[in-house]
Amino acid sequence: MATQNTFKADWIPSQNDASQTQTSAKRKSAASWQQLGLSPQMTRALGLRGFKQPTPIQRMAIPSALENPPRDILGMARTGSGKTLAYLIPMLQRLGTRREPHGIRCLILCPSRELAVQILKAGKDLSRSLAGTDKSSALRWSVIMGGESLDQQFEKISEKPDIVIATPGRFLHIVVEMDLDLRGLDMVIYDEADRLFEMGFEVQLREILHRLPASRHSLLFSATLPSSLAEFAKAGLNNPNFIRLDTEHRISPSLKTAFVWTKPDEKDAALLILLRDAIGISMSSEVVSNRQKAIIFASTKHHVEYLQTLLSAAGYRASFIYGSLDQAARQQQLRQFRSDDTDLLVVTDVAARGIDIPSMGHVINFDFPSSPRVFVHRVGRTARAGQEGSAWTIVTKEDLPFLLDLEVFLDRPITGNKDVFGAAPRESLETAMEYIQNGLEEAEPQLPSLREVMKRGQSMFERSRSKASREAYRKAKAIVADLSHGPMVVLPVLQSETGSEPAESSQLRERLLESVQDYRPPETIFEIGSRGKQPAAQLMQQRRLLLSKHRADRRVLQVDDNDDAMETVSHSRGKRLSL
Repeated sequence: MATQNTFKADWIPSQNDASQTQTSAKRKSAASWQQLGLSPQMTRALGLRGFKQPTPIQRMAIPSALENPPRDILGMARTGSGKTLAYLIPMLQRLGTRREPHGIRCLILCPSRELAVQILKAGKDLSRSLAGTDKSSALRWSVIMGGESLDQQFEKISEKPDIVIATPGRFLHIVVEMDLDLRGLDMVIYDEADRLFEMGFEVQLREILHRLPASRHSLLFSATLPSSLAEFAKAGLNNPNFIRLDTEHRISPSLKTAFVWTKPDEKDAALLILLRDAIGISMSSEVVSNRQKAIIFASTKHHVEYLQTLLSAAGYRASFIYGSLDQAARQQQLRQFRSDDTDLLVVTDVAARGIDIPSMGHVINFDFPSSPRVFVHRVGRTARAGQEGSAWTIVTKEDLPFLLDLEVFLDRPITGNKDVFGAAPRESLETAMEYIQNGLEEAEPQLPSLREVMKRGQSMFERSRSKASREAYRKAKAIVADLSHGPMVVLPVLQSETGSEPAESSQLRERLLESVQDYRPPETIFEIGSRGKQPAAQLMQQRRLLLSKHRADRRVLQVDDNDDAMETVSHSRGKRLSL
């Protein structure tokens, strides 16, 4: 099997070539839809839908997809770059209208139900805007997903739709059960292909690939290109046009990032500080013109349940989604967030796949992402289409090696940049902790039990995630050692201009707290001050005397045992010497 580097050398351009390609695309930034080879009907439909100018990925992908014969495409671009229209536009123009013989002409494979529904909506909206298309000749769409009745999906396929949007597992099941003939298929599109592989669909994808006609036109879009996906692309695509955007920036240049250093037991307090002081999430249900919204990523469903309960108890309006949540509940929670009934959406990575929230302003990583690629996927939900956005990440000592690996991956300073990496003010943290323990837990008695379940879930997550690099662990150890000489500086964005203590005072206070944390007094609380003559204090003193005598007796016994052992060894050595 060829390695990734060998494979990439075959047909993927070098970094310089990719940069030149991107520069060429920038020169065409004023290119209109007409210059991409689109029909007048398609150009008009795009104008009606409010799409004024093509995005970079659309400018580079659409002409290749409309060539005669069309060329396969491997496009790398982050979420929100416009890649959905980059394949829907040439697909609709090539398919035209419904024709005989009826059957599946285009297959779109994606990782989640939410993404499939979004593709369906975008495709149908654009298709309806095309002039001169009556109902009898309009293309028919069908969505095939897990979690729905197989009988209903058999019926959908029996109606011979032109376009099928599906997840690989359920589609392969339908193909096998119905013995579907896919030889009439013209196009196959893989959307968010790296996530398809991350979710374990590689076997199903390869089986589907074997059943497709050799003459198919293939388009594959992905944010990253892991080696397994690269090998699949080599087998499934024929001399593709490789399009790579943002080669010098794996995350949007308009994205602001901040990393908040804290202790594991203070993460929920740090989250409340971020929402209140940094982002300014409203607790009011009143309609506000510029209302802030955020998506919060957590490791497991136990984290999601705890955080949603905590935030609701604190007065925030929060929705939640995790993988095992039933479909009706998922749709209801997402609908509430999209319609601004809630301002926060707490999700796991698996549940968030395919969820597209165009107006997202903030991303919060309550739990550190398991890999740099996951970080890129998460923060790619904000700062889209040139708009500004913010990504906030809570970091503990256990997360530090992974942060250092992320620093290398992004090729930008993080741990050494005091403007993006720092702690929350100690006074604010203590106030938030007290608020949680004495206020929220009284209002919501199930919070302590949910927190314990969350901690067990975190332990399981940490055991299952892959390790950071050795160099990252070495550097992390050095950073932690430096912190023993002085606390982490306060993150500037969390340092209030008024009402907060100065940075120097905060650091001295932090150092004092750290120095007394490990202090263990020689006396118990019963023996201090005027209570020393009370019965409880006298009992503790008698117990201390007995304990001291017991320890002394044990030391004497250990010395005797050592002497006996030495005597035995000497005796045995003497025997060996005499022999």
